Amino acid sequence: MPVEEGFVTVNIDGQDVRLLLETAQFDLTVIDGDWYEEKYGKGSCKADRAGCYVCPPKDPCNFDTDPSRKTTVLDDDRTIESIRRTATLVLDNKEAANFTIQVSRPISWNKTVAPCGFLGLSGLPPSSERFHPSLDQESVLDALVRRNVIGRQSYTIRTDTRQTSQFISGELTLGDTLDESKRTKYMFPEWVSDSKYHRAFPAVSLSSMELFYGDGRQSERKKGLKLRKSRSFVMTLATGANGIYLPYRSTLDNIEKKMKRRLEEKKGYTKEKIDQMWLKGEDGFAHVKSRAFGSLPVLGLELGDANNSIPIKIHPRHYCGNTEQGDVIVFVRHYGGYLIGTPFFRAYSVHVDYTNNKIALLEN
Repeated sequence: MPVEEGFVTVNIDGQDVRLLLETAQFDLTVIDGDWYEEKYGKGSCKADRAGCYVCPPKDPCNFDTDPSRKTTVLDDDRTIESIRRTATLVLDNKEAANFTIQVSRPISWNKTVAPCGFLGLSGLPPSSERFHPSLDQESVLDALVRRNVIGRQSYTIRTDTRQTSQFISGELTLGDTLDESKRTKYMFPEWVSDSKYHRAFPAVSLSSMELFYGDGRQSERKKGLKLRKSRSFVMTLATGANGIYLPYRSTLDNIEKKMKRRLEEKKGYTKEKIDQMWLKGEDGFAHVKSRAFGSLPVLGLELGDANNSIPIKIHPRHYCGNTEQGDVIVFVRHYGGYLIGTPFFRAYSVHVDYTNNKIALLEN
């Protein structure tokens, strides 16, 4: 299935619906079309990323009386109401009848960006304080396997490295196995299990981060700035995240220092000019003048145990995106959620197999 700027197209009850591909969610969620058009105007469901599903007139969605109704309060006080129902799902001409979907509508929405639906590819998380799955609840991958739409609970995401949007573009394959002819080219980081979600979400262990220049100069590589903590961190692979959200508070400061140090080596850059090359945006990300793009460092991540780690390289072309003003955004920052998103998937094609708990990476 093609992925275009983070979204895939599925057909639900004859309606084409574009959904955000999310490897850190387990179900298929659509937005109530009636609510969406009441909120954003008639015809707004035709927008590319609306994710609308209009319940059939003969079987309307009734949020007031549906026994499956649940209310979710997010960390930023957004509140979403959801019900579960069955529909006919078609993925790439393969049909799954009586497929359970979640229809959602916000009760409280404090974002300027409209909500969107998503196609989740994770496993079903265990019961916890915030999540109580019903006995018959299952993940999208589980449901597709049970209906013989795919052969195993796995997927591969191959990305187009030329695009610079906030979310990935490329190709999604469901239910596949690794290409054995390329097996030796793959890297296999350990799929770590955490105490809360076990292995519901694809996750790796981050032991350290390093910044270095990517021009092959070994002397510069040795001078790379390394950030290491006394423990490793569980990082979730999430296509729905537009950046890399790291546990190191000094991440952006160190990228800025590295960039400015490189600019100081070039002719024509005064301290005043160099200071103008970097600006902290209201979105929490750094905005860099396009002239300074070539001076940004490579982001090196060590996945796994420090004694047996896998080195990962994320170049500026992977972790930067363009702005309407002609600058670039550095989609790397400190955040307590510990997510590895779009930049990682640009740099590496990713294979995830829940059947044997394997994650495989192939450098693009």
